[in-house]
Amino acid sequence: MQFNRFHLRSMTAALIVIFAGCGTDETAEQQSEVGSFDRVHADASVAVPGYVHSSTCSKFQVGSVPRSTVEGHLNKRVGAQGVLASNAVTGAVRGILNGDAAADKRPPLTNSAAVHNARVLQYFTSCGLPQDQIGQAQVLTLMAADGPADAHADSRKPSFVAYTTVITRQIDGIPVPDSFAAARFNADDEPTMEWVYWPAIPKQAVAEAKAVQLALADPSRQPTLFAGVPAAATSRSEVTIRHSDFADESAYRAYGSLDVHVERSANSGFRGGTRNIDINGQEVIHPSRRSAEAAVMRDTAKTR
Repeated sequence: MQFNRFHLRSMTAALIVIFAGCGTDETAEQQSEVGSFDRVHADASVAVPGYVHSSTCSKFQVGSVPRSTVEGHLNKRVGAQGVLASNAVTGAVRGILNGDAAADKRPPLTNSAAVHNARVLQYFTSCGLPQDQIGQAQVLTLMAADGPADAHADSRKPSFVAYTTVITRQIDGIPVPDSFAAARFNADDEPTMEWVYWPAIPKQAVAEAKAVQLALADPSRQPTLFAGVPAAATSRSEVTIRHSDFADESAYRAYGSLDVHVERSANSGFRGGTRNIDINGQEVIHPSRRSAEAAVMRDTAKTR
């Protein structure tokens, strides 16, 4: 399976964080609209299973004197080194170290991107991440630059700090850009960060995406599909399954989409960036307007 470059970019530029009507099931539609669909515990008869990264399987170390606490829908395990938090509504799980955590001061697991990717894949799949839903393992490189704050940027040469591996998701070959599993390991084989959001996907959303896929492959239907899309963007498109993001606790939405990348200069009524188009050529506003990349990798570069 091949991901278009603009989706790879949207999964990694910052970590790094969609309706058609084929065989519509009224009950499934109502579930999607009113939020009764349980993205954590959805039955396999109506959904493609998701994955919740359990605290019992996680190797993330919160440190000494751990305690459990609940804040809203967040179940937290808090220790001297950091916190592991799980959202009971969305199923998103995140492990974050404190700034002074000893584990974060340790050297990286490896200088090989391939080795780090393999370790992260093994880590999550051994905990239950569905192997048949894995798209790609992408490495993000964390760099740091030493030197006086007032020194010219060119004089501060960045050095390698660590890798973070982001696992992307696909269902039947169709990318699911809003799902991700990410981790960074140190030399002690301990994750120094982990972030997972892999919700159940209603089968109706998969059917919608496949309907868009069929329409895209049919020359007679393409004019309708691209009716509102600037001509320059038609070659930069990809069928996806979109869904609400990791922090969105409101009514869950998941749907099939034709994602097109529109440059700001080619606006023609569209905002710049990736737009979600349904089978009738109408734009569908993403429920969260936040990409998985922004969820996972805001720390891909820093100065120390």
